[in-house]
Amino acid sequence: MSKTTIPTGGITADAINGTLIADDAIDSEHYTDGSIDTAHIGDNQVTAAKATGVGAFVSLGSSDSTSDVANVTFDNVLSDTYSRYIIYIDTMMPATDGASLYFRFRKSDGSGGYTDESRTGYVYSVRHIRGSNEYNDSATSGSAQTFGRISGAVKNSTGEHGLKAIINLYRPSTRQSQATMTYVTADGTYRSHANDDSMSVPFYSACNNYHTDAMLGIKFYFDSGDIDDHKIRVYGVTT
Repeated sequence: MSKTTIPTGGITADAINGTLIADDAIDSEHYTDGSIDTAHIGDNQVTAAKATGVGAFVSLGSSDSTSDVANVTFDNVLSDTYSRYIIYIDTMMPATDGASLYFRFRKSDGSGGYTDESRTGYVYSVRHIRGSNEYNDSATSGSAQTFGRISGAVKNSTGEHGLKAIINLYRPSTRQSQATMTYVTADGTYRSHANDDSMSVPFYSACNNYHTDAMLGIKFYFDSGDIDDHKIRVYGVTT
């Protein structure tokens, strides 16, 4: 049987459809750059495992509430899977005016549950701009503490946004025979209890925690009173 070659000019537009293409006939070598647009990528087809080298965010937990709670706790979200985690605090409002935001890591209690890491292994420093009529750079620090500190005094007056922050955690679940340091940094804004109502305070905080146990979770709470409302997201960052 003789074969006839059809030049590309002899094929009309849309003459070849999917029913005329054999299975597995088209491979990656047949795609030109830009030939596949986002409209042809199905939902959930690109996973974090496929997004190598771009620092993809993997959602690990979230919490939203407009009701008073004593604390917001995320257990079993930290592991050796990621060396870096990012926590977005979209809203954190204290029930008590002038309360400061603290945190503690969480670890295994040895019985299938979790407990606070409350040994004196936290060292922190919080820097913020404050002052009623002029900007003054000031800092609050602590060493050998049983908690980490994120912020200074946060206002909860009507119309205030409370505290907003981005928190980075580095190597929280690393466990060694000797103490391991987990780095925590945060930056954002809040309305300071010491400021007039026209000022929103930018801040930066850093904390080290020395531990020999794997840190598996984190708990946020104010040093005085409950959390009035909050919206928090936890992500692992692929590298």
